[in-house]
Amino acid sequence: MRLVVTGTRAEIILNDGHYNMLSAQWVRTLDALVDSLAVHPTVRVVLLHAEGPLFTAGLDLNSLSSLMADPKGSRAVGSSRFRAAVTAMQRPFTKLAQLPQPVVVAIHGSAFCCPTHSLTHSPPHSLTHSL
Repeated sequence: MRLVVTGTRAEIILNDGHYNMLSAQWVRTLDALVDSLAVHPTVRVVLLHAEGPLFTAGLDLNSLSSLMADPKGSRAVGSSRFRAAVTAMQRPFTKLAQLPQPVVVAIHGSAFCCPTHSLTHSPPHSLTHSL
């Protein structure tokens, strides 16, 4: 994933070279990029798109299990750890929906389990600047 800022436009480009699967590292990277955009002085619009054959193949289940891992080594998954892992995975999407700039998501190909729920429930924005 990379961020490209050109003038007043920011592009978040998903480009893991394969299927853009949502992993723990992917989520941490998106979270940091969205935080930087929230305070960016010149960005007026954000475009989220992907390179490769898919927008995203969805959640990497191995990554979810690493988020739920017990620091003491237990293999049991408690409801509090599961809830914390899901909350961590949702956080950057909630922040993306709450950005002060309008966000355009350009989905191509297939998007399996694409986490767009929070994006569709954000307040409507009107685009008055050319992309």
